[in-house]
Amino acid sequence: LTLALTPTMNAVFQQLKEEAGTAHLLAPYVHCPEPAIDAFVEFMGLSANAAVVEIGFGDARIMRRVVELAGCPCTGFEVDPEALADAETTRAGMADGLRDHIRLFGKDAMAADASECDWAQVDIVYAYLTKAGLRQGYPQLRGKLRP
Repeated sequence: LTLALTPTMNAVFQQLKEEAGTAHLLAPYVHCPEPAIDAFVEFMGLSANAAVVEIGFGDARIMRRVVELAGCPCTGFEVDPEALADAETTRAGMADGLRDHIRLFGKDAMAADASECDWAQVDIVYAYLTKAGLRQGYPQLRGKLRP
């Protein structure tokens, strides 16, 4: 993992967090455009047998598209109650066969127990966090993932 956020990007993240009233969180709650998500899925070469975890999933639009495009299971962790409610709405609006591919947890990913996430089986971790959030979570995450 490379932490490559510029000071300008950090300033933008901080401003977005303050404007959204979420300065206490590790990332601003903003929506990712669908073309960017589609490019992510294509770039990662995801397939139905990949296991994806998203940390800071917001309204779950990334997990929704990953499931729609690749068919792989997704597990998400989110600490913002507003974002979790939005994600539940996103998940509820999905087709029956796809909805079951997404599991949502309103908690810190590092506090997940084995029934919520078997980190040794995870193929891709997508974390929407600030540089400070990545610095805080990466050492713990690295210890949970397989080499």
